Amino acid sequence: MSNGKHGLNHASGFLFHGFLNHLLPVEVSQKLHLNNYPLFHQKIHYHIQSIDWEVVFFDDEVAELILKQLKLMDHIVLTNHNLKLQIIELRRNLTIPLEEWLIQMQKLNLTQRHAFLEFVSPTSHKVQGHYLRDFDLEVVCKHIVRKLNLLQTSVYLNDSTVELLMENIKVISNTTQTTSIQLKGQTIPAYIGSVHLKWIGNENSLVVYNLLWFFAELSGVGIKTAMGFGNVKVR
Repeated sequence: MSNGKHGLNHASGFLFHGFLNHLLPVEVSQKLHLNNYPLFHQKIHYHIQSIDWEVVFFDDEVAELILKQLKLMDHIVLTNHNLKLQIIELRRNLTIPLEEWLIQMQKLNLTQRHAFLEFVSPTSHKVQGHYLRDFDLEVVCKHIVRKLNLLQTSVYLNDSTVELLMENIKVISNTTQTTSIQLKGQTIPAYIGSVHLKWIGNENSLVVYNLLWFFAELSGVGIKTAMGFGNVKVR
């Protein structure tokens, strides 16, 4: 989508979040929120004269409802910013349910021991009422496991899984830097940058290790992922 020099940045994700929520019927949105069910994760890439806006939906009904309406539009309006964005291209990339995707990932029997995580948008976590400004492997692992379990798929990971991960993952390098999330007048400590991890355990649990990071890239990490924060690329 494009609108010349749009003036948007990472802090503008809440505008797109509000637009998407506005497209959902109230009863659908309320039902999913009551069940603490993640609706979607945004990956927003800002260029000088355009925006690449990618949304990962965790519920097929939500995806269909929103896509059906977007197909009827040639532009979107971010009302709080008084900004009109022209839709240049609308494309659906992944059409299989999350459950099936997870099964396919497990069948691949991936055996990579090295994982390179690049946090490309500000990432933060709230632990015991406080925001973390630095990368914390245990907090990240717990977050991803909890989010995966919330989606109520056949893949369920318990506390012992997190313990296994912590015992067998070594941080080779951590070049993340402190930054912040500016959200509606509030400054939230965060980090951005790269982390290199290595699995030092036996091969039996490598599938879980690799699945964890594939899901992290799909779902985002930390708080406010529905607003475009916590976007991580994995290789």
